[in-house]
Amino acid sequence: MWRAGSFRRGPLRGSLPLILAALSQTYIIGLSHVNLSIGNYMGLVSVLAATVLYENPLLGIVLIMAVWVACGLMGLLIRALNIPAVIVTLGFSFVWYGAALVLQSIPGGTAPELLIKIFNGTILGIPNVLLILVLMTVLAVLIYRSKYGTVLRGFGNREESMVRSGWGRYAAVFNVYMISGFFAVMGGLSFTALTFSADASSMDSYTLLTVASVVLGGGALNGGRVSHVGTVFGAITLSLVTILLGFLHVSSDFTASVQGLLLIIILSLRLLRKGAKQ
Repeated sequence: MWRAGSFRRGPLRGSLPLILAALSQTYIIGLSHVNLSIGNYMGLVSVLAATVLYENPLLGIVLIMAVWVACGLMGLLIRALNIPAVIVTLGFSFVWYGAALVLQSIPGGTAPELLIKIFNGTILGIPNVLLILVLMTVLAVLIYRSKYGTVLRGFGNREESMVRSGWGRYAAVFNVYMISGFFAVMGGLSFTALTFSADASSMDSYTLLTVASVVLGGGALNGGRVSHVGTVFGAITLSLVTILLGFLHVSSDFTASVQGLLLIIILSLRLLRKGAKQ
């Protein structure tokens, strides 16, 4: 029987949900959008896993799949109404958060046994969390470097050119949000598995951290140029800030400030480098 006490905390384990969230955001930013609902979206998935999935696995799987499809439909709504993604996703963040609160108003719940084993087990002595991280990163890179991944990058950079080439803009947006939703769902499930419970507001802070991770990893907020590997290292860097402050005996209250300062410094250096080249 798996117990909460058997969960050995480590930098990689603690970083996995943020890394998966950042990979999810990478696809959205690659499309020249920003998803401001990703934290609460993952919170809803986490709550579903710790409540419905635990009590009724079949219903839980159906609901999580429905939430995944809802992410793609959110992208279609953005495209159909031609409203900036930040506005629509910000509105949906309250929808996801409200739904999570209806299911679980206070932190709690129980992670399904199988989910715990998947994320906390080992294979040939290698932690599953490391294998999942590598697998998800490779998958993200392969999708983006595939033939259709090139099309998706084109929509993020020059949408009209891609439409004139015969590619459908609605299909592209839906597919990007569905791919993004997959990584976000995995992030929500990993959080429940690694903490053995769920909290509707536990990942609210992840939203802006995912954007920072993409930027730290070399991505451009105007779309068309992102690096999934760079995003992974950006997320790990932001996660390690808390650990570093702990070693320096600095209060965790300064974590957000240090993360923001780090982002500003890197953006400034990037602008200086760009100016020097010109």
